[in-house]
Amino acid sequence: MNIVRKLRLCYQREHDFYLRYHQHPVNWMLHAFAVPLEWCSFLAALCLLHNSIPLFVAGLAGAYYVLLLPNILGLFAGLSQISMGFITTYAMSTTFKNHRALATGCILCLYCLSWIVQVGFGHWLIEKNEPGMMNKLTVNSVILSPLLAWHHPSIHNVHISPSS
Repeated sequence: MNIVRKLRLCYQREHDFYLRYHQHPVNWMLHAFAVPLEWCSFLAALCLLHNSIPLFVAGLAGAYYVLLLPNILGLFAGLSQISMGFITTYAMSTTFKNHRALATGCILCLYCLSWIVQVGFGHWLIEKNEPGMMNKLTVNSVILSPLLAWHHPSIHNVHISPSS
């Protein structure tokens, strides 16, 4: 079995796991909005180390998405990753260039807001369950979180084929 097929099978398992914890359509929409905010806050935090790091990370994640889902959703998610990397880097290098403390505060607020929306509203109030990450947290699930949040089977009608 080649590496691409193994990665696609791994994504299928992650997606199946994600589906078990995200049944309600409103929770899916909340996650589709809040997970990219969380990811942007992560990219912005990386900017505090060096401006090129978020572009590199977003580019790798975007390429990974296209590799996993060689279809319109994978392309959308991959380009969205790269866009988030550029937008975040631009904002951090212009608006927050000389305001590191303000940038850190905004990053923390954005990160906390995204978690409140996902966990507080999405899981506790709507789904009445805990987030799947409480039971299984991997580096892969973190990297895939924006793609998983956008990959709703009833909306995209996209099936994962390990051999594509």
